[in-house]
Amino acid sequence: MAEYAAMFILSGVVRYHPARWVGMIQRKANSKTLALVEAFVSVAETEFPTRVWEMLKRVTVIKGYVTALDELLVKSLG
Repeated sequence: MAEYAAMFILSGVVRYHPARWVGMIQRKANSKTLALVEAFVSVAETEFPTRVWEMLKRVTVIKGYVTALDELLVKSLG
């Protein structure tokens, strides 16, 4: 969940505070913050889609169980 929050915050900085983002990029040589952001984004590029896919698979499985239970309930009442 922390990855989602970090991505949300980073996207907000890039979109709503572009001057700060550009300033950080321009000071790239001595920016510890940018180094941390780059490391996070590098990992997130591979991990984030995988985590989203796993979450969607879990939701689909849960939805399948709920649908099956609904169908059983309807049959038993019908």
